[in-house]
Amino acid sequence: MSAFIPILKHALSISFFVFVMMLLVEYLNVISKGKWESYFCRQRGWMQYVWAASLGVLPGCLGAFAAVTLYSHRMFSLGAIVATMIATSGDEAFVMFAMFPGKAFLISIILFGVALISGWLVDRIFKTGLEHDQVNRCKKMVIHDSEAISLLPTWQAFRSSWSEKSRIALIMGLLIFILLLVTGTLGPQVWDWKRITFMIVGFIGIWIVGSSSKHFIHDHLWKHVTKEHLPTLFAWTFAALSVIHFTNEYLDLGQLIRESQIQITLLSAVVGIIPSSGPHLLFVTLFSKDLIPLGTLVVSSIVQDGHGMLPLLAFSRGAFLKVKGINLLIGVLVGMIWIAFAS
Repeated sequence: MSAFIPILKHALSISFFVFVMMLLVEYLNVISKGKWESYFCRQRGWMQYVWAASLGVLPGCLGAFAAVTLYSHRMFSLGAIVATMIATSGDEAFVMFAMFPGKAFLISIILFGVALISGWLVDRIFKTGLEHDQVNRCKKMVIHDSEAISLLPTWQAFRSSWSEKSRIALIMGLLIFILLLVTGTLGPQVWDWKRITFMIVGFIGIWIVGSSSKHFIHDHLWKHVTKEHLPTLFAWTFAALSVIHFTNEYLDLGQLIRESQIQITLLSAVVGIIPSSGPHLLFVTLFSKDLIPLGTLVVSSIVQDGHGMLPLLAFSRGAFLKVKGINLLIGVLVGMIWIAFAS
C-alpha cells in the first residue's frame, strides 16, 4: 500500500504532460488545416517517404491519421503508409519524451531511418509506387478552411468564454496541476529543467484552452482528447507502473528478461499488432527502469502505431492486414539483427 501513492503521482505527472502535448498537437493540426493537404499532393519520389515518416514521427496519432487520409486519396503509396506506421509510436511517444527525452529523441531518429528505407523497399518489392497523375488528384482534393482560432484573444472574448463548462473544467484542471507542481506534490521534487518544462507546458495548455473557439474546445479538446484519450492513457500508465513495481517485489525481473531477450523482443513485436495505445506502455515502462534494452523498445515502436491504424481498418481491411504484416516482419527482422550485433 505504501507504493500506491508514489505510483499514482508518477502516473498523474506523465498523464498531465502527455495531455497538454496532445492539446498542442490538436491545436496546431487545426490552425494549419488546408495547407498541408495541397502540399502533399505534389510530392514525388523520396520526398514522399520523407514526409510520410515525418508525419509518423510526430507524437500522437494525428500524423498517422493524416497519412491514412492521404493514402485513401491515393496520394500516398503502400510504401509511404508503411513508413508512417513504422515511424509512429502513437501516444506512447509523448510518454517516452516525458520519461526519457534524450533516448526518446534517439528512438525517433532510428524509427525515421528504418521507415525511410522500409517504405522505399516495399514499393520496389510490391511495385506499388504512385504512377498516376498527381496534378489531377490535387484538383479533386477538398481543402477545408481552418477554424477561427485567435492566437491572442481579446479580454472580452476570454471573459465570455468562462460561461462554457468544458472550458472552465479544462482550465481549472490545468491550474490545479500547476499548483501541485509548484508545491512539489507532483513531478520533480527540485526546481530542475524537468520541473520548469512541466510548468511551461501547463501554461501553454491554459493559453490553448483560453484562445480556442467554443467548437474546438468542445469537439476537439473535451470530447476527443479529454474524454477519449486521457482516461485510457492514465489507466494504462498506472497499470504498467504497478505491474512492474509489484512484479519486482517477487521476481528478479531484470535477470529474467536478460535470460529471455529473444522471447521478450518477439513478445514486444506481437503485442505491437494491437491497434491501440496502452498495452505498449508496458515496454516503455520496462525500458525506463533499465529492464529491457533499447532494441526491444525499438521493435515495439516499429510494429505498434497507437490508434493510427484504426482509420485504415475502416477504409480497407486488406490494406490494414498488409501494413500490419509488413511492419511485424520488419520489426522482427530489426530485432534479430539488433540482438545479433549486441551479443
